[in-house]
Amino acid sequence: MTIHTIDPMTDPRWDTLVGKHPKASVFHAATWLRSIRDTYGHESLALTTCSPNESLTSALVLCRVKSWITGNRIVSLPFADHCDPLTSSEEETANYLHSLAQYSEEKGYKYVELRPTTALSGDLMAQDSFSGCAGYAFHTLDLEPAIDELWRGLHHSCIRRKVQRARRESLVTEWGRNERLLGMFYQLMVETRRRHQLPPQPIHWFRSLIRNYGDDAVLWVASREERPVAAILTIAGSQAVVYKYGCSSAQDHNLGGMPLLFWHAIEYAKARGARIFDFGRSDLDNPGLIAFKGHWGTKYSTLTYYRNGQRSMVPEHDSKRLRMARHLFARFPESCLVAAGRILYKHMG
Repeated sequence: MTIHTIDPMTDPRWDTLVGKHPKASVFHAATWLRSIRDTYGHESLALTTCSPNESLTSALVLCRVKSWITGNRIVSLPFADHCDPLTSSEEETANYLHSLAQYSEEKGYKYVELRPTTALSGDLMAQDSFSGCAGYAFHTLDLEPAIDELWRGLHHSCIRRKVQRARRESLVTEWGRNERLLGMFYQLMVETRRRHQLPPQPIHWFRSLIRNYGDDAVLWVASREERPVAAILTIAGSQAVVYKYGCSSAQDHNLGGMPLLFWHAIEYAKARGARIFDFGRSDLDNPGLIAFKGHWGTKYSTLTYYRNGQRSMVPEHDSKRLRMARHLFARFPESCLVAAGRILYKHMG
């Protein structure tokens, strides 16, 4: 079997494959890859069995992450919650993983990381020494029911009552892509990341997503008396609308801003004909967030990330170095915290 290497950002066949393949998501799009390159400098490539003069029917998309801190590695894909191989059978997936393992070894990369939505079989993992390296909770909402039925499927006290509370409090919801909304979103993002003892991603990352995705990237901001209290960022694809980032003011959690924004985003997804609302991944040690997403009538599953050559599953957030870093981040002034994000995220993903 011959494997060809292509550039998904310039190959005219790539968007066609992403648009029609049932496993494709917003993270496969050339716009995601372009945002990663523009912000962090990571170059992308895709492996395919299709020759240059054929239509693309399958591929495995990747990014080469070069870092003197975390090591040179291949990730499919950085900052994506999930990224399936665009294949049609387990045998086809096995061929790609075998070729990828060989490519990584030949080029001297530290490891390959894959983020599929479905678990790899034992045979696939054994062939090229892939094993689980991290696990996350994953929630999706089926948008097939009518909007009234979706509303009735929400948890009464944890979701519906909070949406109603937000309306009584006269929270104002704005949505769009302009710099004013981005500034409000980022103000809350810095505040939220500080609570989590982590730096925010650089504002250029969010600006790049909005620019590259165009109308498919939407900022949603809830405000009270012109003061932002909650915000989310969604990205729409052909089949799903993905909730990617969220942030809020801790002192205003009781106003129901986040539930209100999620409900508006679900209404938007339903109106544009999406089949799925993707709530994204959650850390397994965050039961509060998992419960919140479960209260929307979602389907729960587990995402497992895989690396070749790594034998045990060790969540990144449990590492000793990260715990030490979080201790420092909690004490940084805001300007230093933002600057740390500009530097560190180039080495992460």
